[in-house]
Amino acid sequence: MRLFMMSMIIQKLIPARFLLITAHVVITVCIIWSRDMNVIAGLPDKYSPDDYSRKDFDINCSLCIHVDFGCLHLRRVVVQRLLVHMGVLLCPAGRGRIGSRFENTAATFRFLDHALL
Repeated sequence: MRLFMMSMIIQKLIPARFLLITAHVVITVCIIWSRDMNVIAGLPDKYSPDDYSRKDFDINCSLCIHVDFGCLHLRRVVVQRLLVHMGVLLCPAGRGRIGSRFENTAATFRFLDHALL
């Protein structure tokens, strides 16, 4: 019973993690689109156009890197979920037992290699 409860908690955490990462990426994209006020807030009261363009470039680069890493993390979550489902679907149930984790992972990678190529 305890193992069942733990698996239910884990199954609920994966969608929550996916939604959290998606929301984080969306908020960062919104900040990129409306970064003018953030750039001005990071500058002193009297600034030159050169200061503004340099600060704008710095903020834009850092936010774009942030979005890139967020998308990579989001991709990792989706691929992990796919591999878990593919491992369950491809388990050798024809032998009358559930295959080992190694067999499931190997079968999943073979399937993905043929599907993607």
